[in-house]
Amino acid sequence: MRTGDMVVSKKKIGLVGYYGWGNYGDEYFRIIMRDQVFSDSEVTDVTGYPSKYTPKESREMVDDKECIIIGGGDLVIPYFFSEAYWRDEYLRRPVYIHGVGVPRWGGYDEHVVLKMRKFFQHPNVKRVSARDIESRDWIEKHLQPRVPVVAEPDIVCSQLFEEQTPVPGRFGIVLRHQPNPPHPEHLQMLITKAEERGLNPVFIILGTDNTMRDDFLHMVGLELGNTDILIRNSPEKLTEALLSCEKVASMKFHGCVVAMSCNRPTLSLSAADKFKSFYGMCNRSEWISPFKSPHFESALNSVLDAEKFEFPEQLRQDASMGLANLRQAVLSS
Repeated sequence: MRTGDMVVSKKKIGLVGYYGWGNYGDEYFRIIMRDQVFSDSEVTDVTGYPSKYTPKESREMVDDKECIIIGGGDLVIPYFFSEAYWRDEYLRRPVYIHGVGVPRWGGYDEHVVLKMRKFFQHPNVKRVSARDIESRDWIEKHLQPRVPVVAEPDIVCSQLFEEQTPVPGRFGIVLRHQPNPPHPEHLQMLITKAEERGLNPVFIILGTDNTMRDDFLHMVGLELGNTDILIRNSPEKLTEALLSCEKVASMKFHGCVVAMSCNRPTLSLSAADKFKSFYGMCNRSEWISPFKSPHFESALNSVLDAEKFEFPEQLRQDASMGLANLRQAVLSS
């Protein structure tokens, strides 16, 4: 860029995360980082998937950057070490870890944790931000980075989406590809309970590219009744589809985050750690229930009967401030 007669080069930032697979939330992370937080910088994906890049190729990608941002998402996995997210090559540059979560439901592998601890304790790790208090506390206890660990709400909580009038009576259902599909009885209850209240259930494939394909192939094998399936080809269009609903039930975390942040009462169909943390922040823990839970019907009724919901504005402000702090740290380095 040019400031007066002085040419100022854009900061070259490498981004590491679960990018390129069409997962709704992760693709939004990339959009937010590239087009909003660092719109005046050059942001490119340098995630070094071992199946794609040799250590030499990963080093070359990193050496072309001035710093590395890792996150967000559930990248700090206590039972599985991902070479893609925690490659030693990233530590050749200042590293900023932002908006990461710790999925604690899968157990704990000491060897994995020790490898991550070595990464987090490297002097080139300059900032660590977790997306909830529980993840922050786990990182502090088990990884013990040299820098303070801060808790800042999920990156997508920062967004103020354009207001959209929902289609009257539309009830959005978001499922996902998984080894154990919902039991037909549970899925039928979800559809029937909505229809009994005069709602029109629609299924939303909340992903693009590979994720869209996998989710679609999963859903065509389910008994969906006489319902429509909405498919869109970009995160922005997916958000429009999601916000066309008055209420939502979602297996996907960012289906819940976006719908709730736009004041749509939303049933979480997962009780994974990140859902519990987020719904706790929203004071709506009663809206969490997997299909198999004995409380599924009561949780579903609570959402379907909800007249309104107001997203805590403090969460949006805190997420925005977290991104502002990240920007300040990166650009001042």
